[in-house]
Amino acid sequence: ETDLFQARDGVVVALGSVVKTQTAELGKSLATPAVQAALSPGPVAAPVSAADATNTTTPAASAPDLAAAAAALKAAWPKAEAVEAWPLDMQAQFAALPKGGYGLLAVAESAIVANAPVARLAKVGGAQKLVLAAPMQAGKVPVAVAVVQLPAAAMIDPLRQATVPGDSYLAL
Repeated sequence: ETDLFQARDGVVVALGSVVKTQTAELGKSLATPAVQAALSPGPVAAPVSAADATNTTTPAASAPDLAAAAAALKAAWPKAEAVEAWPLDMQAQFAALPKGGYGLLAVAESAIVANAPVARLAKVGGAQKLVLAAPMQAGKVPVAVAVVQLPAAAMIDPLRQATVPGDSYLAL
């Protein structure tokens, strides 16, 4: 029984370490200047005309460039198998269900609700993946959600390596 408890505790610590390391990497990658520049492109240049001289309104900020943000995030995190940046409303992802996959959408929703990075195992394209999602912020304002797919091995290997007595099973 003690061996089983030690195996369980060892797996829990290993899994916690994986999640902590990967979510920290996601946070670090989201903070890179290239990702932040794509999320905060700045004001839109307005055409210059005589009528504009009397306009005292501030030009509207352009929308975040989600494709550029995803590309910059992927460049900052080469071990990621896939990186996407979705608008917070995720309308296209909801419209793509069930083909688009419930797992990815669930992780992204959890990250938005928690306003923090979230990690889950999910089946993507028939294979298990470690999926991380986190709000993408322009300054302190969430403007999108990042969805990153990593190999699931980091989460599965501690379970495979656990030594469990012959007539027992490991329940987490």
